[in-house]
Amino acid sequence: MKESAGTFVLKDNDCTGSQIFEIIKGVDKNRKITHPTTIRDAEMMQYMPDIDESFYDNNRLWPYCEATGIIGGYEALQSKLSYPEEAKKKGVTGNVLLMVWLDEGGAVRGTQLLKSLGYGCDEAAVKAVRQVKFYKHPQGKKNFWIVPVEFAFQPEKSKCDLTCSEFAFQPDMDYRNNNITYVIKNIGKAEVPTREYNIVLYIDGVMASATDYNPQYKPGKEGKFYVKSTPGEGEHEYTLYIDPENVLKEENRANNIIKGKFYGKSIDKRNFIQKFFSKY
Repeated sequence: MKESAGTFVLKDNDCTGSQIFEIIKGVDKNRKITHPTTIRDAEMMQYMPDIDESFYDNNRLWPYCEATGIIGGYEALQSKLSYPEEAKKKGVTGNVLLMVWLDEGGAVRGTQLLKSLGYGCDEAAVKAVRQVKFYKHPQGKKNFWIVPVEFAFQPEKSKCDLTCSEFAFQPDMDYRNNNITYVIKNIGKAEVPTREYNIVLYIDGVMASATDYNPQYKPGKEGKFYVKSTPGEGEHEYTLYIDPENVLKEENRANNIIKGKFYGKSIDKRNFIQKFFSKY
């Protein structure tokens, strides 16, 4: 855990200034203090953005925080992350928060530290983020994404197990939209914990929907989701991420990334209009 605080005023010398300190405590998963409090000067340079010069347009950044995400989900990020030994010894846990700057193709072109943990965690987080790939912006724009990088000791695993038991595409009754449905089912041995988690759908590498959800599915129970999309005629690939941030701490994560293909079929607008008005 890390906090920043501290200001001072030297009235006798008729000058003012400010100082930022880091207050660091070691806390375990039960919120008990495992290491005494230490206070030290904060290194402010670490909060400055580190961005490739070629990313700038006329010396300005053009950010869009829109539909994107890590290819492979947060598992891909965690697989690249190393837990610094100094942080382990001090019992340091929590999230390093980074702003990640992406180019038109989704490549990482810069990072900025928003929340620090210290003890090597910040550097490890930046290194891991620079090794993963991101989805490109839907309109091919430069983009940024705020990424939490978690450092934690082995958490208690949940016996719930979410997966997608059904994925289907059907043309909607309204020719302007197509209807995609998918079913999320708990095939585990325990009820889903009462925590809000995300379900994210990508079609052809572009985010189609992102849902914040917190249903307490009991074992064997399921829920159906509907997505309005216009993928067009032809074959399409989809990737569905269930709880990509691993909020639920599932024991089995093999079912949380589902990939597949479906064939889009356009609707004949003239036939649709004739059928619609033939009812009246």
